[in-house]
Parts: sequence; structure tokens; C-alpha cells
Amino acid sequence: MLSTSLVASLSQLPQPLLTLYLNMNPSEQTNRGPNPGYLTWLKAEARSAAHDVPAIEQELFQEQLNRVEHFLRGQALGHKGLVIFAGPSTWQQLPLQVGVENELSWGRPQLSQLLGLIDEHKPCCVVVVDRAGARFFRYEFGEMTEIKENKFQIDISQWKKKDHAHMARPHTKMPHGPQVDAFKQRIEVQYSRLCREVAERIKRFWKNESSASIILVGSERLTGQIERALPPDLQQNTMLVKQDLARIDLADLQQ
Repeated sequence: MLSTSLVASLSQLPQPLLTLYLNMNPSEQTNRGPNPGYLTWLKAEARSAAHDVPAIEQELFQEQLNRVEHFLRGQALGHKGLVIFAGPSTWQQLPLQVGVENELSWGRPQLSQLLGLIDEHKPCCVVVVDRAGARFFRYEFGEMTEIKENKFQIDISQWKKKDHAHMARPHTKMPHGPQVDAFKQRIEVQYSRLCREVAERIKRFWKNESSASIILVGSERLTGQIERALPPDLQQNTMLVKQDLARIDLADLQQ
């Protein structure tokens, strides 16, 4: 995952090296077929960039360029952007699910686009909730990762014993009316507590990850309670999605 610590480590790579940003978005028609647009651009840009490479480094530049082209020829489209740092003792590739501008340079690592992406795509906390629990996800740079699920545990065994204690005689009727209402009320109190616990976890995520936004997915009966338990500054950065998506798989949820 792209991060400031990763970018800092890239700045220490041995020089000179080739830095390459490629727009490989498969939705663009020019990037399809045996001669995708990004390879056509690479060939033209490499010829232009070669004029600025010192004579003593020309052979090294061509070696890394050939290395990159050979690698790209075997790549199937699956991500929107790709960043490569290639040198005699270096090979670092970063596939991205966000777009980048085509860029090629030789010498020191070029990191400005990566730093811009980090600033633009701050992590988002996605919480998908239903009556069984709350699933937490981190969404960043077009990718979603599940963190953990908070399962809702409500023990009603003692409640039933208390409410039905008078049912020793065989012909006693099942509780109804006020007794049923009291039982439902106790269930709702438990869910309110669980929603507050989810809100507390969201606040910790926000504090630790500097999250840009919160997305709560589920019935408003639950997501509304969670949102109201958040502080005002977090409520302003929270969006509610009123859909039951808690039990679908990760790929469908991300879509």
C-alpha cells in the first residue's frame, strides 16, 4: 500500500535509475490490443529523454529501458496506473488502482506524483453493518481491504427465564402485550450499546489513520444510531448508504 514511509524509502534508491509512470487504464481504447498506447508513448518519450542522458550513462539507460519494455510486454491489463523504478541493482514496481500521468525520467527518483496521490487519496473508513455485526474496511487508492468484523453478541437467555418464570403450569399462555414490548425494548437497548461501540472504533480509526471520510452502509435504523454517536466533526464527514450489503463478498462490495 502506498504510504509516506514507502515514498521516503524510494527517495533513498541508488542513482542513476529510470523512473516511469504509466497510464495503463484498461477502460481506454488506446490501451488495448497488441500495441497499447502506453508502449507507443514510452518508445517516443524514451527517444526524446535519451538526448539528456550523459554519454557515460547511455548504455545503462538503454539497458533499463529494454528491461522495462520486456516486462511491460508480458503484462495483462488489470490496474489503472503503474510506477516503476529501475536501476542496475533496483527494481521496484507499484501497481495502482488510480490514474497517473505518463512520465519518464533518468537520474534521481521522481516522487512528486506519488506524493500528490497520497495527499489527494486519504484513507476512507467503510463500515458495513447489519443485525449480525459491523464489518470494517479501509478504502484507499481504489482498493478496499477488510480490517475486522465486530460481531454483535446479545445473550437473551436470562431474559427468557425471567419473563417465562411464571409458566410452570402446563396451560399457561405465552407472554404477550406489555411483556413482549419490554423484551423488544431490551433488545433495542443492547443494539444501541453495540452501535455506540462501533462509533468508538470509528473514532479510533479516524485518529490513527487521519481518515478523510466515513461511509456507513446498512439500514438507517443502525447507521443512524452510529452516526449520532460520533462527534460533530466526524458527522460532517460521514455519508450514509441505505443498502443491505453486509454479507456480500469483498469484490462486489468494492464495486
